[in-house]
Amino acid sequence: MSDDQNLKTIVFAPIAETKHSFAGDELNLPGFNTVNALSVTNALSILEKQVVDFFFLDIESMPRQEIDIVNYIKSKSPRTEIIILCSINELEEATRALRNGASFYLVKPVKAGDIRTILKKLSVKADHREEYIMLEQRILSDLMSGSAAMQKILKLAVKIAPTTSNVLIGGESGAGKEFFAKIIHRMSKRIDGNFVPINCGAIPDALFESELFGHKKGSFTGADRDKPGLVEDAHLGTLFLDEVGELSPSAQVKLLRFLQERTFRRIGETVQRTVNVRIIAASNS
Repeated sequence: MSDDQNLKTIVFAPIAETKHSFAGDELNLPGFNTVNALSVTNALSILEKQVVDFFFLDIESMPRQEIDIVNYIKSKSPRTEIIILCSINELEEATRALRNGASFYLVKPVKAGDIRTILKKLSVKADHREEYIMLEQRILSDLMSGSAAMQKILKLAVKIAPTTSNVLIGGESGAGKEFFAKIIHRMSKRIDGNFVPINCGAIPDALFESELFGHKKGSFTGADRDKPGLVEDAHLGTLFLDEVGELSPSAQVKLLRFLQERTFRRIGETVQRTVNVRIIAASNS
């Protein structure tokens, strides 16, 4: 493989904005293939045609609804690291972009040294992830050489992983349901998101809604701070509901409503929140 093929690719978009984002420094990035996109649309076209490792998105003057492009980029290319460039007046939008999957934001004007520091950190993260994936593939290979029943289950997990479907895993306690849930997560496009497990049988019914959806400060006795729920922790990742059959009928209704609508409210709030999460449930019944 040539040196050019080993270079990580960076896209700056839209270049009309990003070229004015740096504090008088000349941006010299040896070891990277730098692509300047004239517009966000142009950048997305590049993303369709080649692997993009780092995506610098300048959101200044960008319509608020277009900032949701971060969610779109992560859905198409989960391994692309997104760095937001913003003005001091756009910190709210930058924070929202982080919730949607961006890795960092930088307030303009940006020093070239800051860009290099972030690229170094994210490159190390990507290298460690690749090492983990290679190790996992070797483990899977060893498992696939085991019993016929194990091979059948693993092949099914591999087949299901790339899809967007929610999954229900059945089996006796101790049969390894969480292990297979993790395999599905790690081999899916959600590999960079969190895998968030919850033992439904261990949570009292009165606390289930708060644990799953979170609560607002002061919404009940003991709620001394705002608390995000597990569905928010699992945004862009996988929520694993173990022993889902242990949920009470009322808790099952709340869970079903979330599965159908993909929206929820923290206890004590009126605002509807939306997350992008895959549900894997397990039951021994």
